[in-house]
Amino acid sequence: PFVGLFIARVSRGRTVREFVLGTVAAPTIAAFAWFSVFGGTALHMEIMQHVPIADAVKTDVSTALFAVFDRLPLGTLMSGIATVLVVVFFVTSGDSAVLVLGMMSTGGNENPSARVKIAWGLLISGIATSLLLAGGLKSVQTATIVFALPFIGVIVLMAIALWRGLREDHEEERRRERALRRRLREFVDHTPPPDRGTP
Repeated sequence: PFVGLFIARVSRGRTVREFVLGTVAAPTIAAFAWFSVFGGTALHMEIMQHVPIADAVKTDVSTALFAVFDRLPLGTLMSGIATVLVVVFFVTSGDSAVLVLGMMSTGGNENPSARVKIAWGLLISGIATSLLLAGGLKSVQTATIVFALPFIGVIVLMAIALWRGLREDHEEERRRERALRRRLREFVDHTPPPDRGTP
Protein backbone atom coordinates (compact mmCIF):
# COMPACT_ATOMS: atom_id res chain seq x y z
CA PRO A 1 0.00 0.00 0.00
CA PHE A 2 2.78 2.45 0.84
CA VAL A 3 4.60 1.95 -2.45
CA GLY A 4 1.34 1.97 -4.40
CA LEU A 5 0.15 5.26 -2.92
CA PHE A 6 3.57 6.85 -3.38
CA ILE A 7 3.81 5.75 -7.02
CA ALA A 8 0.25 6.91 -7.66
CA ARG A 9 1.13 10.34 -6.27
CA VAL A 10 4.30 10.81 -8.32
CA SER A 11 2.78 9.29 -11.48
CA ARG A 12 -0.07 11.76 -11.83
CA GLY A 13 -0.38 12.87 -15.44
CA ARG A 14 1.45 9.86 -16.85
CA THR A 15 -0.09 7.45 -19.33
CA VAL A 16 -0.70 3.82 -18.45
CA ARG A 17 2.10 2.79 -20.81
CA GLU A 18 4.58 5.15 -19.14
CA PHE A 19 3.45 3.95 -15.72
CA VAL A 20 3.92 0.27 -16.62
CA LEU A 21 7.31 0.90 -18.24
CA GLY A 22 8.52 2.93 -15.26
CA THR A 23 7.25 0.72 -12.45
CA VAL A 24 7.26 -2.78 -13.95
CA ALA A 25 9.48 -3.08 -17.02
CA ALA A 26 12.47 -0.96 -15.95
CA PRO A 27 12.85 -2.43 -12.42
CA THR A 28 12.40 -5.96 -13.78
CA ILE A 29 15.11 -5.47 -16.40
CA ALA A 30 17.46 -3.88 -13.86
CA ALA A 31 16.91 -6.71 -11.35
CA PHE A 32 17.36 -9.34 -14.07
CA ALA A 33 20.65 -7.77 -15.15
CA TRP A 34 21.89 -7.42 -11.55
CA PHE A 35 21.14 -11.01 -10.52
CA SER A 36 22.34 -12.42 -13.83
CA VAL A 37 25.70 -10.66 -13.67
CA PHE A 38 26.55 -10.99 -9.99
CA GLY A 39 24.68 -14.24 -9.38
CA GLY A 40 26.36 -15.82 -12.39
CA THR A 41 29.73 -14.50 -11.23
CA ALA A 42 29.21 -15.99 -7.76
CA LEU A 43 28.24 -19.37 -9.24
CA HIS A 44 31.28 -19.31 -11.52
CA MET A 45 33.54 -18.57 -8.56
CA GLU A 46 31.97 -21.35 -6.49
CA ILE A 47 31.95 -24.04 -9.19
CA MET A 48 34.93 -23.25 -11.40
CA GLN A 49 37.33 -21.45 -9.06
CA HIS A 50 36.32 -23.20 -5.81
CA VAL A 51 35.87 -19.91 -3.98
CA PRO A 52 33.73 -20.55 -0.83
CA ILE A 53 30.92 -18.15 -1.70
CA ALA A 54 28.31 -20.60 -0.39
CA ASP A 55 30.01 -20.59 3.01
CA ALA A 56 29.85 -16.78 3.04
CA VAL A 57 26.13 -16.95 2.28
CA LYS A 58 25.56 -19.45 5.09
CA THR A 59 27.55 -17.32 7.52
CA ASP A 60 25.85 -14.00 6.76
CA VAL A 61 23.77 -13.53 3.63
CA SER A 62 23.83 -9.74 4.02
CA THR A 63 27.61 -9.65 3.44
CA ALA A 64 27.82 -12.33 0.74
CA LEU A 65 27.77 -9.73 -2.03
CA PHE A 66 30.83 -8.05 -0.57
CA ALA A 67 32.57 -11.43 -0.41
CA VAL A 68 32.07 -11.66 -4.18
CA PHE A 69 33.37 -8.14 -4.69
CA ASP A 70 36.52 -8.94 -2.69
CA ARG A 71 37.46 -11.49 -5.37
CA LEU A 72 36.90 -9.12 -8.30
CA PRO A 73 39.09 -6.35 -9.74
CA LEU A 74 38.21 -2.94 -8.29
CA GLY A 75 36.41 -4.77 -5.50
CA THR A 76 36.79 -1.87 -3.07
CA LEU A 77 35.22 0.55 -5.54
CA MET A 78 32.36 -1.85 -6.28
CA SER A 79 31.76 -2.37 -2.56
CA GLY A 80 31.56 1.38 -2.08
CA ILE A 81 29.09 1.76 -4.94
CA ALA A 82 26.98 -1.11 -3.56
CA THR A 83 26.96 0.52 -0.12
CA VAL A 84 25.80 3.82 -1.60
CA LEU A 85 23.04 2.03 -3.53
CA VAL A 86 21.87 0.26 -0.36
CA VAL A 87 21.80 3.56 1.54
CA VAL A 88 19.87 5.26 -1.29
CA PHE A 89 17.41 2.36 -1.35
CA PHE A 90 16.72 2.59 2.38
CA VAL A 91 16.48 6.39 2.35
CA THR A 92 14.06 6.51 -0.59
CA SER A 93 11.99 3.63 0.82
CA GLY A 94 11.82 5.27 4.23
CA ASP A 95 10.99 8.65 2.73
CA SER A 96 8.13 7.23 0.65
CA ALA A 97 6.78 5.29 3.65
CA VAL A 98 6.90 8.37 5.88
CA LEU A 99 5.20 10.48 3.22
CA VAL A 100 2.39 7.98 2.64
CA LEU A 101 1.84 7.44 6.38
CA GLY A 102 1.71 11.19 6.84
CA MET A 103 -0.85 11.50 4.04
CA MET A 104 -3.01 8.72 5.49
CA SER A 105 -2.87 10.09 9.03
CA THR A 106 -3.80 13.64 7.98
CA GLY A 107 -6.91 12.77 6.00
CA GLY A 108 -5.32 12.54 2.58
CA ASN A 109 -3.26 15.72 2.75
CA GLU A 110 -0.72 15.45 -0.08
CA ASN A 111 1.79 17.63 1.76
CA PRO A 112 1.83 16.61 5.44
CA SER A 113 3.72 18.83 7.83
CA ALA A 114 7.32 18.16 8.76
CA ARG A 115 6.26 17.44 12.35
CA VAL A 116 4.00 14.58 11.20
CA LYS A 117 6.70 13.12 8.96
CA ILE A 118 9.32 13.32 11.70
CA ALA A 119 6.98 11.54 14.11
CA TRP A 120 6.35 8.72 11.64
CA GLY A 121 10.06 8.51 10.81
CA LEU A 122 10.97 8.10 14.47
CA LEU A 123 8.24 5.49 14.94
CA ILE A 124 9.37 3.45 11.92
CA SER A 125 13.01 3.69 13.02
CA GLY A 126 12.07 2.52 16.51
CA ILE A 127 10.15 -0.48 15.20
CA ALA A 128 12.98 -1.47 12.86
CA THR A 129 15.58 -1.09 15.62
CA SER A 130 13.49 -3.18 18.02
CA LEU A 131 13.10 -5.97 15.48
CA LEU A 132 16.83 -5.98 14.71
CA LEU A 133 17.76 -6.07 18.40
CA ALA A 134 15.19 -8.78 19.13
CA GLY A 135 16.27 -11.27 16.51
CA GLY A 136 18.43 -9.66 13.89
CA LEU A 137 17.65 -9.99 10.19
CA LYS A 138 15.55 -13.14 10.64
CA SER A 139 12.96 -11.35 12.76
CA VAL A 140 12.65 -8.60 10.17
CA GLN A 141 12.24 -11.17 7.38
CA THR A 142 9.65 -13.09 9.40
CA ALA A 143 7.70 -9.93 10.16
CA THR A 144 7.78 -9.00 6.47
CA ILE A 145 6.39 -12.39 5.46
CA VAL A 146 3.71 -12.37 8.16
CA PHE A 147 2.46 -8.88 7.29
CA ALA A 148 2.75 -9.38 3.52
CA LEU A 149 0.90 -12.71 3.39
CA PRO A 150 -2.63 -11.25 3.79
CA PHE A 151 -1.99 -8.84 0.93
CA ILE A 152 -1.66 -11.65 -1.63
CA GLY A 153 -5.43 -11.79 -2.00
CA VAL A 154 -5.62 -8.00 -2.10
CA ILE A 155 -3.03 -7.86 -4.87
CA VAL A 156 -4.94 -10.46 -6.90
CA LEU A 157 -8.14 -8.44 -6.51
CA MET A 158 -6.26 -5.28 -7.48
CA ALA A 159 -4.98 -6.96 -10.66
CA ILE A 160 -8.52 -8.06 -11.56
CA ALA A 161 -9.85 -4.57 -10.85
CA LEU A 162 -7.12 -3.01 -12.99
CA TRP A 163 -7.91 -5.34 -15.90
CA ARG A 164 -11.63 -4.60 -15.66
CA GLY A 165 -11.01 -0.88 -15.35
CA LEU A 166 -8.78 -0.80 -18.42
CA ARG A 167 -11.30 -2.84 -20.40
CA GLU A 168 -14.20 -0.60 -19.39
CA ASP A 169 -12.16 2.50 -20.18
CA HIS A 170 -11.32 1.11 -23.62
CA GLU A 171 -14.96 0.28 -24.30
CA GLU A 172 -16.06 3.74 -23.16
CA GLU A 173 -13.49 5.33 -25.45
CA ARG A 174 -14.75 3.26 -28.38
CA ARG A 175 -18.36 4.26 -27.61
CA ARG A 176 -17.40 7.92 -27.58
CA GLU A 177 -15.54 7.52 -30.85
CA ARG A 178 -18.54 5.83 -32.51
CA ALA A 179 -20.88 8.53 -31.18
CA LEU A 180 -18.59 11.25 -32.52
CA ARG A 181 -18.43 9.62 -35.94
CA ARG A 182 -22.22 9.27 -35.98
CA ARG A 183 -22.70 12.95 -35.15
CA LEU A 184 -20.21 13.93 -37.84
CA ARG A 185 -22.04 11.84 -40.44
CA GLU A 186 -25.37 13.36 -39.39
CA PHE A 187 -23.88 16.83 -39.59
CA VAL A 188 -22.49 16.18 -43.07
CA ASP A 189 -25.76 14.63 -44.28
CA HIS A 190 -27.84 17.59 -43.08
CA THR A 191 -25.49 20.28 -44.33
CA PRO A 192 -26.69 21.72 -47.67
CA PRO A 193 -24.17 21.88 -50.47
CA PRO A 194 -22.55 25.29 -51.00
CA ASP A 195 -24.16 27.59 -53.57
CA ARG A 196 -21.66 27.89 -56.38
CA GLY A 197 -23.76 30.43 -58.26
CA THR A 198 -24.79 30.38 -61.89
CA PRO A 199 -22.18 29.93 -64.60
